[in-house]
Amino acid sequence: MKFQAPAIDASSRTSPECAAVWDEARLNSLRADVGDDGLEDLIRLFHADMPFLMARLNAAIAARDAETVDRALTALRGAASHLGLKSLAALTVQLRGTALDLSIHDRLIAELARARDIPPLDTPQAWPQQ
Repeated sequence: MKFQAPAIDASSRTSPECAAVWDEARLNSLRADVGDDGLEDLIRLFHADMPFLMARLNAAIAARDAETVDRALTALRGAASHLGLKSLAALTVQLRGTALDLSIHDRLIAELARARDIPPLDTPQAWPQQ
């Protein structure tokens, strides 16, 4: 089954919101390296892994295990940076060392929701080719 990016209108592809979430240069670099299908697979895998990573993070918060929280945030930062999710990567850096409460979870969930609003990958004009 082919991955379907969420449909958004053409104006949102260049919106400040989309530009704040995604790094176009990074997406174009990944597209050049792995092609459209490979990029779709990477994004799909990222979103598929999030429930497991968030469960690990929540368990560590509940256990007041700062070291595991830090490791989970570091793993999330690495994955987000790899895909060009610049606002999510920045948020993970901000959250490291903060109070261990569920506000960490809530802030990450909100940012992950923003990351689902991506330009359709099968639309050539979605991201300018460099």
